[in-house]
Amino acid sequence: RQAAARQAVAEAAARQEAVRRGELERQHQLHQQQVADEQAGAVARVMGSVSTDARQILGFSRGSTPTTGECTKAFRQLSKLVHPDKNTAPEAEEAFKRVHAAYV
Repeated sequence: RQAAARQAVAEAAARQEAVRRGELERQHQLHQQQVADEQAGAVARVMGSVSTDARQILGFSRGSTPTTGECTKAFRQLSKLVHPDKNTAPEAEEAFKRVHAAYV
């Protein structure tokens, strides 16, 4: 009897672990999709910007005067999204070059 009870407990634990792994995998896939969507949106915004105004490329409004710290923060956030080593979009390299040129 005890062996059967231990076996049942072990099987229940294995089922719970399988469910947990499945849920973690689903969460990971959802996160990956969200990151890919955010990256694609960033590349589209940078490449869709017809202006060469650095403030607009970095995401600031036309009349704003951002501080150096705000520009640095915007550059770092945007460059992480469009960096060709992280983003597989075909235009990621060109978008990164535009972001870098806007910052410099």
